[in-house]
Amino acid sequence: MKRKPLAAFGSFFISILAILLLLQGCGDTNLFEGIADDSGQEARIEQARQDLNSGNFDAVIATLGGRSNLSDQERRYLASAYIGKAGFDTLKLLDEFAKNDEGGHDVDAFDIIGGIFGEKLTEDDLNNKVSLVAQALLVLGAGSVNTQSRLRARSYSGSDDLRLQRGIYAAIHAILSISLAIGREYNLMPIPLTTNGIKQALDAKGINKIELSSLPPGLNDDLWMVQDGVNALSGGNLIGIEEVRDNNKNDIDREFSKFLKDIGFSGDNFVDSTDLSNYLNHLIWPNIY
Repeated sequence: MKRKPLAAFGSFFISILAILLLLQGCGDTNLFEGIADDSGQEARIEQARQDLNSGNFDAVIATLGGRSNLSDQERRYLASAYIGKAGFDTLKLLDEFAKNDEGGHDVDAFDIIGGIFGEKLTEDDLNNKVSLVAQALLVLGAGSVNTQSRLRARSYSGSDDLRLQRGIYAAIHAILSISLAIGREYNLMPIPLTTNGIKQALDAKGINKIELSSLPPGLNDDLWMVQDGVNALSGGNLIGIEEVRDNNKNDIDREFSKFLKDIGFSGDNFVDSTDLSNYLNHLIWPNIY
């Protein structure tokens, strides 16, 4: 069946939440079902929606960032604002995943996510983006004590849609953090964000093998959240327009499951620096490692 172009969704807000809201199964006339009746909260949410549509991410952060007891919908909007401020386009991510599924493409999630941010970034710019994505994850419930034990116990709070959004953002955080770790370990400045860029920078230094001395902070927590996001795809209430929603579910499941498998994460073990180095070496020099 021929796909409908995802670019037709239009606004940035739909770009950030397209798959989440589509999977939610809401009709076009009631995308924000479940919002509390309180008029003040409704006004904040509507204003946040408008600001996301116009790309005014700082306004969303100013409106929602200092409040406590946010609803799931408010948390998702606030997290989307941090991701938008970091410069990430979720619609492009879904488009690239779809291309892999259509054939003729076999781009790893590492390159897709890194490439959306550009070929290279200064250390300060990359560190700032990592911090913004980390803030989005905090809004969505990450960063608390015993993240992994709560995931194992299936007590990680949030709706299936929130868990999926958190999983996507955790993959972004993981891949940017890995690029930052490589740049710092081998003094690659500006820091390349794709495997081809990393290879060229290392080749110029006569390096043909990555051996990281340590993991990026929080990498295993990120991987747990990616897995939890994939698990949320099977939620029984995630139904809707099959042609778009099922295809996107399958694309995300395929790409993130492959990423977790390739990096050596199974849900029953920790990834260590050797696992990560092996993953990167195979990506960068597939004919050697």
